[in-house]
Amino acid sequence: MEQYENGFTSDSIGDWVKSNKELFALLTKIEKSTSDPYEQAEQIFNKVSELFNVPKYPDEIESGGDDDPLYETSVYEQTALLKYLEPEPEKLPEHVLGAIYFIVHGTEVDPDFIYEKYETEGGEPESISGFGYSHEGVKVELVIVTKDQHWTTLGCTYFTSLR
Repeated sequence: MEQYENGFTSDSIGDWVKSNKELFALLTKIEKSTSDPYEQAEQIFNKVSELFNVPKYPDEIESGGDDDPLYETSVYEQTALLKYLEPEPEKLPEHVLGAIYFIVHGTEVDPDFIYEKYETEGGEPESISGFGYSHEGVKVELVIVTKDQHWTTLGCTYFTSLR
């Protein structure tokens, strides 16, 4: 079992699913309803996000209150980052579930992984001004926005500047 810097292990998501009967039942139902990874991912995006009351989109992020936790990211954003790191379409349901897991557990994809991949693709990480997001739902794609670009001209619907 691999241990990551954030304290999670390679088994963390599986253990989470097994320990939560409602989540396990919902994922089983989704898996039985369709074998198409895209359709499974869409259902996970909507139904599991609702089950845990996590923001699907950046504009759903609330400041939090006495009963609501404060979230700094959305399923949409985290899914885009995971898809960028591992763009295999068959992994889409896993990416969406992973995004939800991260939010529920108060973490997010480490941007250093994005910078490293961007650099291996020939980009210069220091030129990045932020991350743009195009398309809706699980079709989301990460758009690396550099300092000489504007996210709206790149077709993005959301943008997060580097913190």
